[in-house]
Amino acid sequence: MKQNYLLFVILFFGAFHFASAQTISSQKGLTTAVFNLPEGTITVYLPDDIRPGDNISGTVLAIASGKNSRQVGKNLSALKKYAVEFDGQKFPVSNTASHVQYKMSSGKPLQRFLSIINSEGVNAGEVGIKCPYTTETRSMTGCNIPSHALTAAPLKINGPFDGNSSNTTCNISGKEAEVLAESPRQCIIQFPENASGRQTMELQEANQQKCTRSISGVDLHVSTGKLSLRRGEKTVIHVQVTGLQNLPDTAKLTLTNMSVDVVAMQPSNNFLVLLVPDSVAAGNYENSFDVQSIKPGGFTINVNLDLPQQAPMYASVNTGVEPPPIYADNKGGVELHPLKVDGLKNGMSDAFKKAVIEITGNRATKYPELDGGGSCLTCIQSMLDEGKVALVGEIGKILMEHYVDLLVAVRVEHWLG
Repeated sequence: MKQNYLLFVILFFGAFHFASAQTISSQKGLTTAVFNLPEGTITVYLPDDIRPGDNISGTVLAIASGKNSRQVGKNLSALKKYAVEFDGQKFPVSNTASHVQYKMSSGKPLQRFLSIINSEGVNAGEVGIKCPYTTETRSMTGCNIPSHALTAAPLKINGPFDGNSSNTTCNISGKEAEVLAESPRQCIIQFPENASGRQTMELQEANQQKCTRSISGVDLHVSTGKLSLRRGEKTVIHVQVTGLQNLPDTAKLTLTNMSVDVVAMQPSNNFLVLLVPDSVAAGNYENSFDVQSIKPGGFTINVNLDLPQQAPMYASVNTGVEPPPIYADNKGGVELHPLKVDGLKNGMSDAFKKAVIEITGNRATKYPELDGGGSCLTCIQSMLDEGKVALVGEIGKILMEHYVDLLVAVRVEHWLG
C-alpha cells in the first residue's frame, strides 16, 4: 500500500510539523484517523457511512519510526502493545497491518469515539467518528463498480455488503486487491499503483454472484520546481493526469493551499478544474500552477482528483453523447457550449431565469438588476462553487429553446479568484 497516495496526493515541501497528536479526514468513501505517537503512527481506516447497528470492517496500520532497523524494530514492538478502541470495543494492534470488525451499538449518539489505548490502559489519543441515525433503507441488487479509478488510492464500490471484509474478495486483472473497509452499503478497496489503463475487476461478497467490470486506471502525477524558496521567490507545481478516456461524467481536480501564511498559489489558493468528458477525450490533462513564497518555511499543498461514481447525466443524441455545456480545457480555460435541447424544464429557479435573460440580452424591466456586464458569470460562479454543475447545464438547454447560440470563453481565475 503506497501511503502517500492513499487518500490524495499530498506534497510536503520543506519541514512539516504535526499541529496535533491525531488527525481525521474523509475521502473517497474512507474515514482515516492518524494517531502520532512517540514510537511512530497508528492509522485506522473505516467506512465513512457508519450507522447505528451496522456491522463494519476496517484496517489498522502501524508504522514505526526510527533512524535504523534496530530502532524501527524496537518501536514496532512498542506499537503492538497499543490497542484500538471504538464504540466500546477494543482490539490489539497485532501487526503492521491488520483488519478489525466492529458491531455498532444501536443507540442514537451522532458521534462515536475512536481511541488509542497504551499498555498501561491510558487513552493516548481520541477522535470522534460521525454515526448519524437514519431510518432510510435502500435495496440494492448488485455492486456498482465505477468505470474509472485513481491508481494508488482508495476506490469506493456501492452495493449490498454484510460489513465483514474477510469474506469479500477483489481481483484486478488477476491480482488480489486489498479491502480496506466495509459497511452494509459499500466496500472500499485499495486500487493498485501499477494498474494503469484498461483492467478487469472482479468483486465477490461472500457467496453472492461475482460482480465484474472493465475499469480504467487513472494516473495522477504531481511534480514541482525549486523546493527551497526565499521570500518572494516562485516555484511551479506541475499536474499531469492520464487515463481519462471515455469518462462517463465530470471529474474534479482540486488544489488546496494548506499554508496560506507561508505561500500564495496562483490564481487561487483553492483551485478547481472541471474535467468534463469532451474536454479530455484524448485521455490527458496537464497544467502548471504558480506558487510564490510569502515568508521562509515549509508548506503543504493538497492535490486531489475525484472521478465520477455514477452513470452519465447527459442524454444520448444520435450516435454520440451530448456534450455538457461546461468544461475546463487543458489550458485552464472554461467554455460553455450550446445544447440542442427543446423544452423548458419545470421548476427552474429564478437564478436560472435571470442567467438566461442576461445571456440572451433580453433584459426585461422585471429584472433591472441584470443590467450591466458580469451578472451571468457571477451566477454561474455561484453554482459551480456549490457543486451544481448539472444546474449550469440547464442554462444551455433553456437557451437553445430560444434558438440562441452561445459560446462564452472565460479564464478559470475569473470565476475562482
